Amino acid sequence: MATRERLVASQANPILWIPFQRSDRFSPEVHGGGLKEHVEVTPELRAQLGKSLSAAAKSLQPDIQRHPDTPGVLILKLREVAVAKSHRPNTLVAESNLQLAGMARLDEMLVAANAASLQTFADTIKQRNTKQIRANISAILRIEAWTTDRRLDMPIAELRKHGPVLLRLFRYFGADANAKNLDALRRLLRQHSVPEKEIQQRWGPPIFWADFEKLSANQVEALTTFPGLRTIAPDPDVALLATRGSPRLGPLSPPAANVDYPVVGVVDSGVSRQAASLRPWVDRDITTVLPPDTDHVHGTGGSAGIHVNPR
Repeated sequence: MATRERLVASQANPILWIPFQRSDRFSPEVHGGGLKEHVEVTPELRAQLGKSLSAAAKSLQPDIQRHPDTPGVLILKLREVAVAKSHRPNTLVAESNLQLAGMARLDEMLVAANAASLQTFADTIKQRNTKQIRANISAILRIEAWTTDRRLDMPIAELRKHGPVLLRLFRYFGADANAKNLDALRRLLRQHSVPEKEIQQRWGPPIFWADFEKLSANQVEALTTFPGLRTIAPDPDVALLATRGSPRLGPLSPPAANVDYPVVGVVDSGVSRQAASLRPWVDRDITTVLPPDTDHVHGTGGSAGIHVNPR
């Protein structure tokens, strides 16, 4: 039987347990991208991409000048045939000294750039002619800027009317870039005396809470034009609602005799042997994640939630 140390799947153990890695929190890799040219990389295509990059850079310029230590973010709109991870233009990004900033929509790859890397990016698109770079260029349909329109979840007037908002920072691939972005936002909040609450997250930078209704126009403008913020969205309203009837608590009733119950297949972490009232409902199960990584907690809860009530 396969073991965790060998990291080999087999018919007896078809699901391979792969340890969590830091890189799993990011969509694209630092390097790579396929070698397939999705369209012919002509001088016209390079000029078209250069033109869209120039327009995007012009849109980012005011915010970058206002915050020289914080990069602006570009949206690389990918062709429909190039949205797969293996086709993303990672080599082009790396050679242009851009900083990976994750993904947005399915066809949108985000990269952070300062004034110098914007120029390097333009030169790379225009001049570099390796097979890898040509393939990367062919994957991009156009280049856009992540401006206030994308940053705001709704118009400013509606955000102010709602009041509480959540400020979420970009998560760059580099830890140093994330730390500098966080420091820059904290300085901005102090500089403009913005009342806020910092909400720590298990992964990545904290989320900041602020009340837009109580902020001045200058304070709102300072936040909405800060290029290091990915989104400014309303803090969701949460309310408790009464449910009908009383929830069933305690052990589950055993299956009734002579009843042909439907069979439900559950692909999860298995049902614990300790779940005495649930086990009679289990026809059969297999362990696909070997000890010491076997954990029946989620599978037990999920199976209990879908068990058949004979009434």
